[in-house]
Amino acid sequence: MLAITVFSALLTGCGVTQTAGERPTPGGEDSTPGGEGPAPTGTPALLWAWPSDRELAVSAWDRVAYFRFESPPEYGSLQAEVSPEAPFNLGYAGEIVVVSVEATPGVPYEVTLKTADGIPLGRAYVHLPPKSGIYAEAIERRECRYADGRTVGDELTLKPNIRDGDTITASFGQVVLYIRVPAVTGEKELWDALEVEPPEGAEVFIAPDGQVYRVTIMWPGVEASGRPLPDPVQVSSSGEAPPGFAVTMRVRIDSKKFPAIGDVSGDDGIFEVVVKRTRCAELSIQSLDEPRVRLPLEGFRSVHSVKTGPHRFLLTFSKPVDRGSVERSLAIGGVPAWSWPDLPRWSFQWVGEDALEFVVSMPLSTPVGELGINPIGGRDKEGLPLSFWPDTQGGFVVRFAEPLVLARMVVDDFSTEPEKVTDIPPGVTNLLLSPDGNSVLGLEEATVWVSEDYYKYHHPWVFSLQTGTWTDLGPVVRPFADARWLDGRHLIVRRQDGLAVIDVSSGETVGEWPYTQSLAYCPSPDGTRIAVLLGIPSPYEWVGATLVILDRQGNQVRRLECITGTDRRDSFLQDVPLVWKAGRDGNEGDVFLVDYPAEGDTRVLQANVESGEVFVVDGTQGASRWGGTFLAVFGEEPYVAFLSKGPEEGPPVFKLVRADTGAEVLSRPVPDLVPGPTALLPSPDGRFVVVGREVLDVSSVGAGEARWFELPGPVAGWSCDGKWLYLYRQFEGR
Repeated sequence: MLAITVFSALLTGCGVTQTAGERPTPGGEDSTPGGEGPAPTGTPALLWAWPSDRELAVSAWDRVAYFRFESPPEYGSLQAEVSPEAPFNLGYAGEIVVVSVEATPGVPYEVTLKTADGIPLGRAYVHLPPKSGIYAEAIERRECRYADGRTVGDELTLKPNIRDGDTITASFGQVVLYIRVPAVTGEKELWDALEVEPPEGAEVFIAPDGQVYRVTIMWPGVEASGRPLPDPVQVSSSGEAPPGFAVTMRVRIDSKKFPAIGDVSGDDGIFEVVVKRTRCAELSIQSLDEPRVRLPLEGFRSVHSVKTGPHRFLLTFSKPVDRGSVERSLAIGGVPAWSWPDLPRWSFQWVGEDALEFVVSMPLSTPVGELGINPIGGRDKEGLPLSFWPDTQGGFVVRFAEPLVLARMVVDDFSTEPEKVTDIPPGVTNLLLSPDGNSVLGLEEATVWVSEDYYKYHHPWVFSLQTGTWTDLGPVVRPFADARWLDGRHLIVRRQDGLAVIDVSSGETVGEWPYTQSLAYCPSPDGTRIAVLLGIPSPYEWVGATLVILDRQGNQVRRLECITGTDRRDSFLQDVPLVWKAGRDGNEGDVFLVDYPAEGDTRVLQANVESGEVFVVDGTQGASRWGGTFLAVFGEEPYVAFLSKGPEEGPPVFKLVRADTGAEVLSRPVPDLVPGPTALLPSPDGRFVVVGREVLDVSSVGAGEARWFELPGPVAGWSCDGKWLYLYRQFEGR
């Protein structure tokens, strides 16, 4: 998701601009009304304001007040007042208006929303501290175990600021009650005054902390395993519940034995809290514009991408819910994801008590990006927090993206307009044509929490040029960092646990090798072998790298020990340039890589696969070690193309040298070259080489004047016969 940025304007006592939402839709009742009375003429009715004066902020650092209107207020029609005075931003998010206070932690602030004429509409409170030295709070820890063994969990606040006589609703998870009381008498007196029901299975701790005692009481829960979620009543009567798991739990503190609790006790002198378990609401999410976009997520998929513009969703619950709490949880989860004050716009339309249709529109200045649709914080009619596990954490993420198109150009005339081949699914980028020219791999970035280490992880799509159809492999293929085609049917991919071979016709993993220390990999031209550069680890970094040649079954057929040195960047970048050039007359060819010697500058090495001999390619000093794809070897001569370090504070330089003599053929600065599988990509016949967004006519270099052609988009690959160059771009007239 886009990170929230430093506020572009901090004002006191006035609003910050944002276009109002477009579609007026009625809302529903809320448990936290905030209106000051009937709305003035021309102002939509205020349905709720949050947090109220009794509610603590969800986080100790929370500084945002939310106001929900029946329809979107017009931009500039509102103002806010913060007391005590503090800088703030006022933003319009459709039917939601947000006031973000530059607050001092722990200081309570009252936020009053007013019309432009100064008429109060409602109040909310941020950083509201407890009103006495005695404080109680209940939470529930719910866990769910997936079929693949992963366990994910939520810690949900059941109720803050618990008072005597409160009844708290919980579900199937572990229930934890925190109570803070003044330490005016001994700890023994508190133990004597404390009564817990049922006592069996409950864990009770009393910890002195300066002038207070902190009491923690925990009752065990059970683990969910998919849907439906456990019903506590059935669990309790099943005979399989852990000791202490009960439908009703109770805590009492007797003020006669512990007088410090007297001020908050009832008339009977007992401070009492009751916890009752019930089944929590489950939910599903369905896009009303694209049927494939839905929750529960399917398989390994962690994100759905949709076109930019307003998008409609339907949220359906298994039991009636508190409307206001669901609306504000969506707003809380969505609004901070964008640069202030340009906010997404929300509108809500309830269908009965258990379904919500809502429309979200991206900010006009930022129409692309990710939005978390996360109803955590919402509650059912009984006050029980919702459970929501789309995959691991962070809500149901939807990426809004401008769709691209796949196009192709005639190689003999790069001045012609590319012809469109097909639309590309939203969010899919980094296309790579298969060696047989029949398929195109497209990568859709997975969500942040799927990404591991320093890589972005991806969901794969495959387009068939023969049938003209896209296949989404995201649900059946584990996300991976990068990929290369082995042949027209198989990919080799890199994951955190090593390398794997994927059959794109089914999504099945047909080979796995636990080479977690791979610094680079590439297939042989015929796809029957794989070269892997393996880091030699020490406790803190790599101390060198070994080149191994594998067959398709993962067997090592050749091993060249410590062929290159390493430095600390290899430990986390893991993208050393590595390519395999086919040999002649049945020879398996040579593997080329950028070397980091113990002394001297980087350079390109040439390792013969059959003999194991290693040579230094002259003229390649200063070759870029990092970038993965900044190395290509092609042609009969052959040529070695690589990226070299430029002059001090200057851009990198593209160089072309003869592999046999080391003679430099061409040198040219390339300030905008971006890493990618097609950053340096020669044509099958060696006549041309792609260098980022340009094509070099190699034959023109020998004639004394290099000819370059600018491309209208990133390259996906060359057709097998070298007649077409495939690329992707935003198409004119979309």
